[in-house]
Amino acid sequence: MDKITFILMLVLLIGPLFAQGHMTTDRVPKLKDWEGNKIGVTDENWCPKPWTPLVVKDNSISCTDRTYTIGSDGLFSSITSLGEELLYNPMSFVIDIEKQVLSMSNAEIPERFSSEGVKIVSKKTGCVHWTCNNKGERLDYKVTGKIEFDGYSELTVEFIPKSSVTVKSLQYLIDYRNECATLFHYFPKVPVWYGGVNVTKLNAGSVPNEWRSEHIPFVWIGNEDKGLQWLTETDENWFISDETKAINIFSNKDKYKDTVLQLNIIDIPTKFDKPWSYTFSFHASPVRPLSNDRYKIRYAHAGGLLDVIKGCCNDQYDFWGLKGYTDYGANTIDSFAWTELWGYPMPAWEDNAIMLRASRDMTKSRNMKFFVSNLFLLSDKAPEFKNYFDEIKVVDKNAYTCPGWWDDTLYAVCQNSKWVDFQLKGYKDCLTEYNLDGIYSDSTTTIGYCANQKHGCGYIDREGNLKPTVRYRAVREYMKRVYKLFEDMKKPMIFVAHTSASIYLPTSSFVTFNLDTEHMVPIKRPFRIPLDAFRAEFMGRNFGVPGLVMSYENGSIKDQPDAPFENGVSREEMFAIAIVHDTEYTWDHYISSYMWKAQDDFGMDDVTFLPYWKNNGWTYPEGVYVSAYTKPNSNKMLLCVSNLSENSIEGNIDLGRKITSFKQYYHGENTTLENGQLHDIFEPFLGKIYIVEF
Repeated sequence: MDKITFILMLVLLIGPLFAQGHMTTDRVPKLKDWEGNKIGVTDENWCPKPWTPLVVKDNSISCTDRTYTIGSDGLFSSITSLGEELLYNPMSFVIDIEKQVLSMSNAEIPERFSSEGVKIVSKKTGCVHWTCNNKGERLDYKVTGKIEFDGYSELTVEFIPKSSVTVKSLQYLIDYRNECATLFHYFPKVPVWYGGVNVTKLNAGSVPNEWRSEHIPFVWIGNEDKGLQWLTETDENWFISDETKAINIFSNKDKYKDTVLQLNIIDIPTKFDKPWSYTFSFHASPVRPLSNDRYKIRYAHAGGLLDVIKGCCNDQYDFWGLKGYTDYGANTIDSFAWTELWGYPMPAWEDNAIMLRASRDMTKSRNMKFFVSNLFLLSDKAPEFKNYFDEIKVVDKNAYTCPGWWDDTLYAVCQNSKWVDFQLKGYKDCLTEYNLDGIYSDSTTTIGYCANQKHGCGYIDREGNLKPTVRYRAVREYMKRVYKLFEDMKKPMIFVAHTSASIYLPTSSFVTFNLDTEHMVPIKRPFRIPLDAFRAEFMGRNFGVPGLVMSYENGSIKDQPDAPFENGVSREEMFAIAIVHDTEYTWDHYISSYMWKAQDDFGMDDVTFLPYWKNNGWTYPEGVYVSAYTKPNSNKMLLCVSNLSENSIEGNIDLGRKITSFKQYYHGENTTLENGQLHDIFEPFLGKIYIVEF
């Protein structure tokens, strides 16, 4: 009996049982010695690839493609990304104390505060620390700061009153240059699955002239190439009269050259008779250079281990309209359902382990990378539930809960708890024992609100109320440990971070792809994803983290007329939007195979992307969008063309050079050449792919 026949027989025996539940009650042994483990823990000399060591020159600290300059007051006076200044003015606090206005900007009122100068207190390969003491008439303030190798930075400002003071107002101002402040993305106060993002309330798009928000953990402002994200974990010591105006943007580009992000921290007179502080984080993007190696990964998604095996074995097997992974060019696949205890970082039952080994063997025999899913949910059937749940659970009115696959209930657990040690131990053991190639992570990089003080979340306000916090710094440390674990495994590993509507740069630094748009998919017509929202949140190049987008089986595929259309974002539509943004469309290797074939023929090792939003000197019909890939010293161009309007359009694409020949890869059956220009009929929300030669 050969290996393939044996595995197929195994599938026939185990598959139906796996689909219904577990075959036996034989458990895979529990994780041992996981509490307090140091897997992936690093020190400040750690600076992994692709980043370069920090360089300190005077009060400027440079990391890969970005430079942060510390002003004389200890705050940032300049931040550059890709050689361009992001700030119009230095960052500053403005404070009003009992009729006396004091400015934290020494340039405005230097006599109010005298700086003792910036002092670099620690200079390591991967982290630099500094302090700055500033003396005033009524109070002093101390700035403590740090920058890490990927550009993540923190500022803690401690105010130290010399006697009791009443603060009438306190603001923090981040002043962007307009050229670097055309798009923005911010945290949804209510999670997307509870209605926080919908047709009328998208949390990404073009920067408006005026915008106001209640307190939220982050705001990113930038453009299609770069930007700067501000973050904070808590609203502790924020005292404002109107909660809807805690965070404000002012940007009248017709009159002014700058866009101001105003943090309205105090506007209710508040008495302080002891020190109080604020910690803000800043992360300039792109957080790392985009490598063309990302085009080789070619990621597809399978529902369960049985689907992986059948998809590899049988080209006629149809799952979500997908057939024969390798025939269509997929190089990487994951399995969402691979253990009954959903969210568990290891097989729960022995039959899970058997199926996992079979899936691994099938994918490896086809030279494919294979990995499995994980997320921060804990089943009430897990053996650890009884002893640890109260300590590690998320405490919040919107804490996620859902039914499991084994007549169980799943609960959200917090990445600020000791459960990260369990996850890391499970990752290490599972990746090693089963020779896997990474992790598909559902929502582990997008922490939300939690008030569980048993693991350090939440705080008690002045009125004695328990308030939630968002401990993204703990999630960052967790992701650094995952990245170091992958580094220690001595082979390329993949981390797909499935996020919806919440891109945290401090955690996204360490992922291979951000997978987004799921919350957009079910929104019914006439909704269409706005292109400015797509560029701000979904495409990835502005963050330095490659973007993946997805749709469900509710899309209509032109070549598969039987595929149902359920009045949401179709697969064709998502693909059409993705290809003109250098964003990969995933979970459907049937439609993606056309792009993969074109990329194979063109070669993607040394390409440069030319997007439609730049002035490339091309002309084409209104409603049609044209982006392209070029190569040095080449007379060819890989052209991505999408009609993103509601009507059919016929017309020419003029690239400013005479096209001598072309090859179409997707929906180009009507294409002709007219006087060196492409002539075609462009159907609504349909993407087309060509390689043209000049």
